[in-house]
Amino acid sequence: MVWRVEAIRGEVLLDQNEPADAEAAFRRAQTAMEQAIGSLGTDRAKRRFGIGKEDVTRRLAMLDRRRGDMGQLFQDMERGRARAFVDMLAERQVAEKGQAELVGRIRAIDTDIRRLRITASAFKGEAGTAKTKLDELLRNRTALISQLSTADAELAATMAIRTHTLTDVQAALGENDVMLYFIPADDDVKAAYLAITRTSAKVTELRPTVEQFQLLIRDFADTVEATNADRQSRLAARLTGLLSLPDLKPGGVIYAVPTGPFYFLPWGALEISAPAVVLPTGGWLLRNASTGGTANTSAVVLGDPDFGGAFDQLLGARLEATNISNLYGKSPLIGSAAGKSALRRSVGHGVSILHLATHGLFDADQPLNSAIVLGGKTSDRLTASELFEKPVTAKLVVLSACETGAGEAVAGDDFLGLARSLYLGGARIVVNSLWPVEDRGTRLFMETFHREAKSGNVGQAWVEARDTLKNLGLAPSVYGAFILGGASKI
Repeated sequence: MVWRVEAIRGEVLLDQNEPADAEAAFRRAQTAMEQAIGSLGTDRAKRRFGIGKEDVTRRLAMLDRRRGDMGQLFQDMERGRARAFVDMLAERQVAEKGQAELVGRIRAIDTDIRRLRITASAFKGEAGTAKTKLDELLRNRTALISQLSTADAELAATMAIRTHTLTDVQAALGENDVMLYFIPADDDVKAAYLAITRTSAKVTELRPTVEQFQLLIRDFADTVEATNADRQSRLAARLTGLLSLPDLKPGGVIYAVPTGPFYFLPWGALEISAPAVVLPTGGWLLRNASTGGTANTSAVVLGDPDFGGAFDQLLGARLEATNISNLYGKSPLIGSAAGKSALRRSVGHGVSILHLATHGLFDADQPLNSAIVLGGKTSDRLTASELFEKPVTAKLVVLSACETGAGEAVAGDDFLGLARSLYLGGARIVVNSLWPVEDRGTRLFMETFHREAKSGNVGQAWVEARDTLKNLGLAPSVYGAFILGGASKI
């Protein structure tokens, strides 16, 4: 209850024009949320007290902007995302990757902490003793998390709030790169992002509100469904202008950390010449480059599984898988050979490239049930939830399927969907689609992309594939369907 009380106190103090005291209250709320260690429900639940956890992050971001404190703004946004990730996975089994004993000890402490808090709240006179015990448990947990972080930083990030500083991220950016960190805000507030380079960090406020951007992005999606290419082009040009995107020198990369509707921004359809790479967090840039896959250039390519009549067969996907597998000198998994067990057997402990040309399913109500459809008598589904528990590991994962990038932004601005599941399993780069794409355009995009990506510069491969389709006169919904996430180079 502490975080709710302090959040409400902060709201009242803001209304009374006492920003310093309001910020102190919101920071107490932030601390209380983090000390709950994943035991809080997400903001999907009804906000009985009129304020949710994501509102605390929004208020702190607003106050940081007022003070012009870019380092604290970055830190507060990162903490909100890290907290949401821990909350999201609190009751979900995650692959322990050889750290079962250490993870078990942390989970046992979490159980003791929850029991202790219940006891202290139920029985008067227990508060003092409980606080002493609780402090000891929290110290022990911090020490164990530190051990786990040394062994597996990404696994540790599912169990504790761990963030990097703005200075750390600036040092990781290339000389010509920019990171656009979209700032969480209420719908009626003007959208803005923190533009970060190696030497600067400043807020760019945009003309439209968050809600107006949401409507524009939704309008673009509607034109895709209506196959209205002219309107797609006009909306893409309008979005490009309204975003006030910075001009980059040759070789630069745009790294985007989305919030709310900006998760669905069609970067490939925008009028930009640099690769756009979508990141789950700003600190993602410091992720270990060796994460995921093996050191060789092995590839597994799967296409047009035998769906047993449950879905239409994908002849275009079969040709796509055949052509791409030829680029890597491999045989594709096709038809009855494209099942879940065959895929896991082929990937083994990890490969460099995994390409899946099949149906994708998005579950709007339960995004972790979103799935890649594989072969089987009744078709088999590889869900986002299953990928958390039992990863399929590759450095570069390409999901050539409809709506595989779809998901839902939830508490603290984390994102549920297939891409985040693949990242946790070890993927460094994920390419996926925002909407259904016709066979010819998909095949040409993917063949061009893989041919260029063999150099290791995946960002440039994404640009080349997009421009190839664009120069052929195809619609923005075709050349702009695929999103590049995670990193620009293998």
